[in-house]
Amino acid sequence: EKEAPFDKIIVTAGAPVLPQEMLKQLKIGGILVVPIGDEKSQEMIKFTRVSELKVTKESFEGFSFVPLIGKEGWS
Repeated sequence: EKEAPFDKIIVTAGAPVLPQEMLKQLKIGGILVVPIGDEKSQEMIKFTRVSELKVTKESFEGFSFVPLIGKEGWS
């Protein structure tokens, strides 16, 4: 967090929900790519911060990653 904001963040573990803390760390024009879904299958989601308050979302189906663990992952 102390080195934010970031141009790009790529998550290589499947998350159950959007990691909000990562999204907050994007600069305007920044991109967050994260697989979101259940523990067996995820959608690859690309979030782009277009302004301080607006983020666009694109999704791509059919991925499977190891589960994300920690506060915003699976326990």
